[in-house]
Amino acid sequence: MFLNPKKMNDASNKTNLRVLVYFVHPAKVHLFRETINRLKADGIQVDILINSKDVLEDLVRKEGWEYQNLFPKGRNKKEKPSIFNSARVFILTLFKIERFLLRQKRYCVFLTDDSLVVSGWWRKIPSIIFNDNDINTIKINSILFNFATLIISPEITELGKFKSKKHSFKGNKSLAHLHPNVYKPDSSVLEKYGLEENNFCIIRTSKLNATHDAGGNNGLEDNNLINLFDYCVGLFKDVLLVTERKLPSRLNKNVYKGDPSDLKYIIYYAAFMVTDSGTMATEAAVLGVPNYLLNKLAFHVKVHNELFKAGIQYYFYDYESMIERIKENNKHVDLKLEYQKKAKEYIKGCDDLNHVIYSSVIRYAFLG
Repeated sequence: MFLNPKKMNDASNKTNLRVLVYFVHPAKVHLFRETINRLKADGIQVDILINSKDVLEDLVRKEGWEYQNLFPKGRNKKEKPSIFNSARVFILTLFKIERFLLRQKRYCVFLTDDSLVVSGWWRKIPSIIFNDNDINTIKINSILFNFATLIISPEITELGKFKSKKHSFKGNKSLAHLHPNVYKPDSSVLEKYGLEENNFCIIRTSKLNATHDAGGNNGLEDNNLINLFDYCVGLFKDVLLVTERKLPSRLNKNVYKGDPSDLKYIIYYAAFMVTDSGTMATEAAVLGVPNYLLNKLAFHVKVHNELFKAGIQYYFYDYESMIERIKENNKHVDLKLEYQKKAKEYIKGCDDLNHVIYSSVIRYAFLG
């Protein structure tokens, strides 16, 4: 079906549209922010559902959006992922979504990266899901693709039998909020937090308790984290720890407790980042900041493979290999300058992801 562009751009038509967005990860707030704000500016009603996870709710509040939290105490409380727990959480999530929808008018389209697509399927409402992983790394999560109307995914990702549903774009999700069109460095964060450009580094630790982390994807464990911290303290004035899990008590004074929205600026001025979070490693990469990702899944995710080939990301199976590379790279005085040049080249070949998401929502909103 082809839609009349004039009709799609008619503000009087757009004001009758209602969109429901469901966030389950802080990265998706960044991913959908520009689209949500543009939809709202067009007079379209956008309702938001979230789960409590790390700084997700803080980011939503910062935007000034109204929202409903389906899981105020968090959805996945288990330290280690399991198929049984994932199934339990999945069913509970669907129950809470349906309970919310029973009290609402009909929506035109759903936008998410989670279970909302199932409700869309049985309610016959178009649903758009975002995915940036290859299907072989998320075999359980990919069940959701069966219910989605459209899958927005980087061109390089492999979706197997779901290829026909895929709407490809060149790049990765970080470009939704870090592309030069929407992101400008803000040096005021340095004074705000008492930092000096390139005289600090960032260490990010995740819980790694998602279903796709099963099978020994343990990331930065405490003994290695302490070793890394002690090494970095000898290099820089400051070492910032950004974490979503409990750390050894001696590290607590270095845990970042500032505004979550400032992190995207702080990363830009860091000398380098070490992390077991693929999301934050990718953010550092597109900002031209040397980054080291300790995550076994990265070897099988084409987004990370692409960044490695572009010369703006390293990833590792084990801590020993990573710390060896870090020490070797720190001998190069102009390393960050090289990363910044390569990041600019990489971005030149990428699409405007915000336009891709916004236009997809509008298209399916009218279809719905």
